[in-house]
Amino acid sequence: MQVTPGIFKTYDIRGIWGKDLTPEIAKAIGKAYATFLQPKRIVCGHDVRNSSPALSEALMDGMSSGGVEVTDIGLVTSDALYFAVGKHGFDGGAMVTASHNPPEWNGVKLTRDRAIPIVGDENKTIGRIVERESFASVDGPGKRLSFDIAAQYIAQVLSFSTHEAGRSMKVVIDAGNGTVIPFLPAIMAKLPFAWEGMNMTPDGNFPGRNPNPLAEGALDGLQRRIVATTADVGVAFDADADRMFFLDEHGERVLGDVLTALLAKQFLRQHPGSTIVYNLISSHMVPEEILKAGGKPIRSAVGHAHMKPAMRQRQAVFGGEISGHYFFRDHYYADSGLIAMVVGLSYLNQQDKPLSELVREIDVYAHTAEVNSAVEDIPGTLAKIKAAYQGGQLDETDGVTVEYRDWWFNVRPSNTEPLLRLSVEAKTPAEMERRRDEILRIIRG
Repeated sequence: MQVTPGIFKTYDIRGIWGKDLTPEIAKAIGKAYATFLQPKRIVCGHDVRNSSPALSEALMDGMSSGGVEVTDIGLVTSDALYFAVGKHGFDGGAMVTASHNPPEWNGVKLTRDRAIPIVGDENKTIGRIVERESFASVDGPGKRLSFDIAAQYIAQVLSFSTHEAGRSMKVVIDAGNGTVIPFLPAIMAKLPFAWEGMNMTPDGNFPGRNPNPLAEGALDGLQRRIVATTADVGVAFDADADRMFFLDEHGERVLGDVLTALLAKQFLRQHPGSTIVYNLISSHMVPEEILKAGGKPIRSAVGHAHMKPAMRQRQAVFGGEISGHYFFRDHYYADSGLIAMVVGLSYLNQQDKPLSELVREIDVYAHTAEVNSAVEDIPGTLAKIKAAYQGGQLDETDGVTVEYRDWWFNVRPSNTEPLLRLSVEAKTPAEMERRRDEILRIIRG
């Protein structure tokens, strides 16, 4: 079968509907998944995109034709699908979503049992099965079932709320016309906060804003609404709600590593001495705050394919990334935007300071956003960087990380493009900028 090169990516399968992904290809992916995993029972859900019901139906048709019993749970967030896999002991799961991509895109995230993600070479193996049409022979099609997971999932999300008495708060939530919408009202009704929603009509065209909250201008409306209503905090989700972002009372976005540190404090109140995982491009403030709160910080390579195994290995109660993904031991080690929101609001509810002040107290270093550079010879460039910074402490967990007393940097290859990504942190903005420019001169020649 002819398949567009590159749709079988490191973390998922993704392409443009009607071009890279068609009903025929989706059916073949379902059948290839059944061939690869050889499961007995699989669960499938989909996001709010206009093409998602058709893609999901074709995918499930392929799974069923591969001899697998398939349960359809319909319109759900990505982490509700992960929850269904773990809660009901399915052998695997398939979530139809293109996450934060534009409306014309779609894709599939695949898992094993216990919501363990299928990534990297495994995705590429499934792609080769599709291309070669080397499907396993079966005696007959599997059964097709359906199930409503909503009530159980909502109860799961709410189980992460502390329900303690605290200060009165007002919350503004930008749902982005996304998949979180069917679940938000029932969850917020059980929390002790006044709230209002924005872009609360599910719509795969995403008319309210870009489905990626990090896109330029995407959160302008939420920022204005926070200020206009004197809200205490703003919340934004991406299209499939596996990522979540906080904005403070001034409408300023809280960086993902800063929020990781704040959420870690909440978990360490409830689980003293627990392990917390953070990724290696996070500010050094994160492990420092975890240690202050009595926890055990563990550093991981970037991406959920690394975070989840690191958490399972150490039974970490919580993990967080700059990108807005937050992972929870008691949610099958899966990432969940809604659980992150509930935990974050529970933490803020117990504080006598506004969110901006809590951030200012711990966000003490100057840190770049990742700076991307197109590079033809990635191994050669990394070798030059190592040679130039032999005086620091070297770590090659994910690219090249070099630490000095007053500053550090990481340069890592992109998983999907011929890019190097640079992160630099220092004690002062001037030092950070000087070191950033110095390393970029090596990277860019």
